[in-house]
Amino acid sequence: PTATLGRGPGFTYAVYAPPEGIAEDEDTVLYLLHGGGEGTAFWGKWPVARAYYEAHRASGLPAPRVVSVSYGEYWLLTDHDGSGRTGLLDRFAAEAMPFVESRLGTPRRRLLWGLSMGGYNAARLALKTPELWSAAVLTCPAITTLPSTADAGQLTAYIERTRADRAKVEWMHGYAKTVFSDLASWSRNDSVRLASLAAASPPIFV
Repeated sequence: PTATLGRGPGFTYAVYAPPEGIAEDEDTVLYLLHGGGEGTAFWGKWPVARAYYEAHRASGLPAPRVVSVSYGEYWLLTDHDGSGRTGLLDRFAAEAMPFVESRLGTPRRRLLWGLSMGGYNAARLALKTPELWSAAVLTCPAITTLPSTADAGQLTAYIERTRADRAKVEWMHGYAKTVFSDLASWSRNDSVRLASLAAASPPIFV
């Protein structure tokens, strides 16, 4: 796919048009949220992107433009709690999306797809701003029941129970502690808890 790159206040973005030979769905935009360590170029090199477009080519269905927004390699769409590393959720919905769509036009339908860290972010958007989305896909979302305040014993018990890779769990836990200052902050941004309390949401596929 061909990318058009842009920059907004505090973020970068890329708009991917379908490859030659595949019609564009002008009524729909797919917001893609990348995983940790990646950026807006992720869609252009992800093998799944090729399969995605080939499925559209085979079916004859038009493909929506893909919009990838990034605040850096690592970022979480959290509620604002007074710290400098929170509050991106409101900024994404109130600043980034209007900024991009002022250049693309407001779509009739918005789809949401997040991978890993982006899966966490997509869950937050789908559950906190359900009115904006027609559907969401969470691929290997970085969603966990292990709070940022967990001690060493809780960390070990979680790893033993889930058989998760210790190095990855410890890294993710360390990063979470830099974002969520206390248990209250963690709980406010816990997607599992939020899903259990949500009155409505778009269809979410995991």
